[in-house]
Amino acid sequence: MMHTTLKTWALALCAWAVLPCAAPAEEESETDTPTEEQAPEQGKKDKKDKQEKQKQGPAYKICKTEKEAFALAKKHDMLVWVVYSDPATCPYCVAFEKKILRSAVLKKVKGCVVCWISRKPLPQYKCIGKPSGALIKPDGTYYLPMFYVSSKSVREYAKDLENYTKAYRNLKNDGPDTTDSGLIIPRGSKTGTPVQTITPN
Repeated sequence: MMHTTLKTWALALCAWAVLPCAAPAEEESETDTPTEEQAPEQGKKDKKDKQEKQKQGPAYKICKTEKEAFALAKKHDMLVWVVYSDPATCPYCVAFEKKILRSAVLKKVKGCVVCWISRKPLPQYKCIGKPSGALIKPDGTYYLPMFYVSSKSVREYAKDLENYTKAYRNLKNDGPDTTDSGLIIPRGSKTGTPVQTITPN
């Protein structure tokens, strides 16, 4: 009898010791997991964000080859900033690449241009002096000069790339507004950037 009571008491003690450990499992912690009603809304938002990102186009990139640059430009309807630069023989080229082309500011610019740097002259793009550059349409036709100006900040270059891209896209939709002073002004804008014309040799 004493043995049975002791055994029962021992089992009760074990059960009492286990209960506090198991109790927290009954309480469900609050999480950020969306409910069934929230899940479709979250899915729509994610899809919309993805579409906006694709519409905006990729961020500025220096491509390794001409072929890569134009393939990316055609895919996203962007201009190609072709550059002739040879830092090994030209101190201005060093400044152009370091201060402008490889700047963290330009890397944040999206949907405007992809860049390709050649170490040899590019007469087909009117880039024959060191350093020189031009904006070329995705189909390979010349659009505008875009070369190094030491007094021009990288933020000014970024703004120009945005404005020139707007003008290029408007050109396909009835063309940009222009003025006698040589400004190209994106439609709906009142300001622009002077455009310099290069006459081929």
